Amino acid sequence: MEDPKLEKHFKSHRSTVTSLSFSPNTKQLVSGSLDACLFLWPFKPQVRAYRFVGHNDAVHSVCFSPSGHLIASGSKDKKVRLWIPSVKGESTVFKAHTAAVRCVDFSSDGQSLLSSSEDKTIKIWTVHRQKFQFSLNQHSNWVRCAKFSPDGRLIVSCSDDKTVKIWDRNTNECMHTFYEPHGFLNDVAFHPSGTCIGGGCTDASVKIWDIRTRKLIQHYANHVASVNNVAFHPNGNFLLSASSDATLKVFDLLEGRLIYTLHGHQGPATSVAFSKQGDYFASGGQDQQVLVWKTNFDTTVPGVDSMNTASSKFTNGNDLMTNDYTTTSRISSATAQPKKSQISSLREKSHPETSDERRARKIDISHEKPMVHTYDDGNHLEITNIGPAYANGISRSNSASACLSNSKAIPNGISKNNRATYDIETNGHQNHSPQLTNTLEHIVQQLDILTKTVAILETRLTMTEGKLQEINDQGQRMAQIDNPCWFTTKKINSHLYLTTENYFFEGNRSNIWLIRGKARDLIIDCGLGVCDLKKHLENLNLLSKDRECIVLCTHSHFDHSGGANHFENECKVLIHQDDYQGLRNGWQEETLNYVKATQFLQQPYQNFSTRDYRVPATKCEPIMDGHRIDLGANDELIVLHAPGHTQGSIVCYYPRTKSLFTGDFVYNCNHGSELLDWLPTSSVQEYLRSANNMLDFLQEHEIKKIYPGHFQILNDKNRVQELLQQYIDSKDDCCSIAKASCFQAVTKCFFRTDCFRCCN
Repeated sequence: MEDPKLEKHFKSHRSTVTSLSFSPNTKQLVSGSLDACLFLWPFKPQVRAYRFVGHNDAVHSVCFSPSGHLIASGSKDKKVRLWIPSVKGESTVFKAHTAAVRCVDFSSDGQSLLSSSEDKTIKIWTVHRQKFQFSLNQHSNWVRCAKFSPDGRLIVSCSDDKTVKIWDRNTNECMHTFYEPHGFLNDVAFHPSGTCIGGGCTDASVKIWDIRTRKLIQHYANHVASVNNVAFHPNGNFLLSASSDATLKVFDLLEGRLIYTLHGHQGPATSVAFSKQGDYFASGGQDQQVLVWKTNFDTTVPGVDSMNTASSKFTNGNDLMTNDYTTTSRISSATAQPKKSQISSLREKSHPETSDERRARKIDISHEKPMVHTYDDGNHLEITNIGPAYANGISRSNSASACLSNSKAIPNGISKNNRATYDIETNGHQNHSPQLTNTLEHIVQQLDILTKTVAILETRLTMTEGKLQEINDQGQRMAQIDNPCWFTTKKINSHLYLTTENYFFEGNRSNIWLIRGKARDLIIDCGLGVCDLKKHLENLNLLSKDRECIVLCTHSHFDHSGGANHFENECKVLIHQDDYQGLRNGWQEETLNYVKATQFLQQPYQNFSTRDYRVPATKCEPIMDGHRIDLGANDELIVLHAPGHTQGSIVCYYPRTKSLFTGDFVYNCNHGSELLDWLPTSSVQEYLRSANNMLDFLQEHEIKKIYPGHFQILNDKNRVQELLQQYIDSKDDCCSIAKASCFQAVTKCFFRTDCFRCCN
């Protein structure tokens, strides 16, 4: 078994890559994106990619037909398009649903097309003439994904109603429903055998169910953020996942364990796909990149039987086999152990395996080392090897292995940096003296102990340094006494409170909303962060330590996200994935953290300096369009992605009160043309698209109150509709768009030169 290798990378999309699909002959790869475009990428060098334009909004799903003669795409514009993958980019279009199309999929014979939607339905169409056949309607919320089984007789679907359903295509009836209590699935797929299904969940887990026994058979909790997409290898032995934690993970389903963690994307990984032969896989992410990898790990070691290669049977963790690698020893903050000699497989034994032998073999496998390769083209690929599954076949293993940097395995056992390598080959044709074998094993054991000891010391040192830093930060915070009059909080109704920062310039003074949910509280935006909002609300008994609180930032700008760091250690902080990196890293241009002394009517605390003001890097979690925040007892808030002001701007719909929280997307100004679309983080085209979408949303929903990010509350939706229409009308000529672009270029230069700091 070899390690995956990054082969190619493509970057032409202007927004998050949402979906990928290989052509059956692996000569082309199609990608869809939130930028409303498709790209058809060739595998031949020096052949240009084709850009397909036709959708009016984000493309959520793309899929090659089994013959490779068509590409299907589903979009937020409620339409499905069928494209001919040629230079002309011709397509036919039909309105498939009454809401955004989330997923499209061809049947194995290429005669039928499936689409799932936010209108809570799944529809099946004939590919020829796009004739509607039937719909499946038992979901009670958005249907995120639906797929045909390999033989086309079944359909699997997953929904925001926290269920996974198996449908009989012949009877149009639901055969079984799996319930997901801890979150909902973003994606689901059939195992190539058709006997199992796998899915990626918002609770950061990957799960596999057997549809014959109707039981969960494998559960992997190795990701640390929502799993956005999963794909089975064509041979059925491996599963690939993409997560908002910016990693791809490869799971060995036969052994029931995580075998690789791949780092290539700068931000959430959103999509993955295997080629038909399984020799390549591709990944897409929020960084707008498409990465193509050589699989390698699906090859077998010569002379060793592949265990159940063509079978869908998953082991319970007791039938593990190992492969020898030549790896380089390196001390790290995690525990790394040299691999011992390979133990022969169970098939080679003529007698039953004892419990001691099984235990020894499991320990052996857990000693496999991770490897990191730096390729000649400069692309960094990090690969982590993890230990075996638990004995019941449900893997919850976490990495306890070292991460090797900038070193490649050398066949003779010596790494480039001349560190010693230990690789004891076990070969039936070679005979080592028992004394030599015992000596080498003793050396390996001593090195294991030494490596563990140093790793523990490094971990303790890191913890001590972190504690000292925390104490230092607390000391500085205690020395800083907040202005007691900085915040003002007033009650809007029985469950809603509004907090403002009294002594900051009114034009940038954000509205901080606190919703008292039935089971937990939600804070929407959190101000500048110059004073402790959390402490202020606790003093008013509006927050308490025995009641969960969630913080949601409508975008990354300083006046809305600056105070999030006061909550990061005790509360979950959420922000849309397109603004996630800006807040997570405290980037100046994304947070727009420009304040002037004249904007402060009073100092927030003694010796406050606007020159030193920054939005700090804040621990937060990325979310996507359609994310639902559960406030308890069917009380929830729905996130709607509305890019334009920033790439990750959101609007929040609260069905309980039929209200909207709009952030900086729209607020009460003199004229809609004053909405800010010329900032470094803005996009006029995205703003126009979002404004049109919001007009459709307002037309379809009863909205009684609008709570904006600035200025006064709006009591009906008519004013919002008027402002948005004024904005759209103001951008109906090239001059107005060019003017916004010019302003944007000037402000970008302003922030990147940092010149305002010395003039403040």
